[in-house]
Amino acid sequence: MPKRMVYLLTFWGGIAATVQPSINARLAQKTGVIESACVSFAVGTLVFSLVIFFAGTGTPRAFWMRSGGS
Repeated sequence: MPKRMVYLLTFWGGIAATVQPSINARLAQKTGVIESACVSFAVGTLVFSLVIFFAGTGTPRAFWMRSGGS
């Protein structure tokens, strides 16, 4: 994975981590705490699955190894 892509993903991940608590709090007010947690985990799972799918490796371990993880 090119360094630019890693920096870009890191940048967007930081923004997402900053914004997520306020989004979860608003969602919890509308739907309930358990329901908002389910939505949060479902969206995270979907996004991670898409990353794995488009990385073309098919498994989280292969994706990690290909991106330079140890």
